[in-house]
Amino acid sequence: MNVPLNVESEDSILEQLGGKADQYFTNQMTSYAESLPLTGGDLTTASQATNQYVASLYMARKQNFESAKYWEDRYKESFNTLVNILTSNPTNRTKRIAVTKDYRTEPISSDPLLE
Repeated sequence: MNVPLNVESEDSILEQLGGKADQYFTNQMTSYAESLPLTGGDLTTASQATNQYVASLYMARKQNFESAKYWEDRYKESFNTLVNILTSNPTNRTKRIAVTKDYRTEPISSDPLLE
């Protein structure tokens, strides 16, 4: 995103858009409140998504709609990734399933790995 340096009006615009984007993102995350607060990589993804949304709003305000659409798509991608992380549980993170057998009820010799 190309933002001119040392332009106070641009700083003011970005600050306003940042506040709006932060509130919008917070409202969207409310339904996932039980998974919050975010930590580590999830927090980075949330921050990245919010910044992408600010970039989208800024570009739309500057009437650069192609760039605004690009940043909006990146925002949606990051947001959906975050939602998938927050709604996942250990059973749907992997296709591998661990199966344990209680050797007290079966002889160890029945284990094909030991034959």
